[in-house]
Amino acid sequence: MDTYKTDNYSTCSYRLLYISISLDMYYYLNNFLLYITNYIIDIIHLYFLVFAGNGVVIHLPGLFEELEKNESKGLKDWQDRLIISDRAHIVFDFHQQVDGLEELEKGTQSLGTTKKGIGPVYSDKAARAGLRIGDLLGDFDKFSQKFKTLVTSYQKMFPALHVDVKIELERYKM
Repeated sequence: MDTYKTDNYSTCSYRLLYISISLDMYYYLNNFLLYITNYIIDIIHLYFLVFAGNGVVIHLPGLFEELEKNESKGLKDWQDRLIISDRAHIVFDFHQQVDGLEELEKGTQSLGTTKKGIGPVYSDKAARAGLRIGDLLGDFDKFSQKFKTLVTSYQKMFPALHVDVKIELERYKM
């Protein structure tokens, strides 16, 4: 275990919880995120530093919704203990729609995914077309252009996909 000094100079222990996944570990992560949803107060503990690495894909509105719920239950100062890599990819709502549309196309051969958009985001990541946290934190005009390009490519593949680009971009604008 490593140590660090607190404001009163006493030594405290902490552990680094590193969340990094690959596509074949999605089922595990999905269950782990359900665990975090229910027990985030225990996971983001005073002595734990939670690091979501570059292999993680994150639905930011869902993350912040869960954090707000847990703040009302007593979670405090989580900002100091949750670190998200700038290379983590972002799950957008349209990824979730695409996940459902892909399942419909497969018919009886469908995989039975959770329709959380994980597969489409990893496809984007592999094709180097996805958007990362670093893109969001950088030049928003470039982020907006990449977002529009990504939406357009999915709309060509899935004509039934409807995305209100303006509203979606407003959600992510800082």
